[in-house]
Amino acid sequence: MLRKIMAVLVIVAASVGLLLSAAGAIGVWVVNPPLRDTVQTATQIAESYLALALQATNLTEQQIEEMRAQVDALSNDVATMTPEARVAIIEQMTATVQRQLEPRVSALRATLKGLRTGLIALNRSLESANRIPGVTVPTLTKELQAADQRLDELQANFTALTAAATDLSVNDIQLETLLATTSGQLLSLEGLLAQYEAQIAALRARVLGIDAAAPGWIDLSSVLLSLLLILFAAGQLCLIRRG
Repeated sequence: MLRKIMAVLVIVAASVGLLLSAAGAIGVWVVNPPLRDTVQTATQIAESYLALALQATNLTEQQIEEMRAQVDALSNDVATMTPEARVAIIEQMTATVQRQLEPRVSALRATLKGLRTGLIALNRSLESANRIPGVTVPTLTKELQAADQRLDELQANFTALTAAATDLSVNDIQLETLLATTSGQLLSLEGLLAQYEAQIAALRARVLGIDAAAPGWIDLSSVLLSLLLILFAAGQLCLIRRG
């Protein structure tokens, strides 16, 4: 009698296991399409932003390079100016700083703000993709915040240059030092953005690779999980037959 009860219990348990296996095998393929869509949507959003960010960063680098050329030209003029030409050159320097360089700093700040806003959205997309098992996409670091700080320093230097130009107690060597410092800041900012551009390019290549490979990974995982469930179901059938 006890053996019959045990046999019935085994059959019931095996039947439940068989049903769960069948439901799991069906569920794997029900989840498959939305899972693929989630990964592909995240990677496509990331790739779109990265393409725009690359273009914006490249243009920003070009603008900074042009600004540095202007500052270096002013530095050269100050270094070689004669006492007779001093007033004209100082006026030219002041006009260049106020009418060209300072407005460009404001424009660069607006560009960096736009990049930072996009970066926040991008990181959210990457975090969404990283929640998928087997998918790891590196998020960008904080170079843009550092670049914004460099712009603050640059703005302060331009303000100091304008003030120094009208201060009779400031000599030519001090002006040259200010201009050299400003040129160095621009070069440092250019290098920072070049690193950021390289990081964006590498991340974009990684995202494109994941976008192409993720559907295959998800399908393969679904197949393997389905096979495991089928093997489990076969084991339950064996138990039912033996029961």
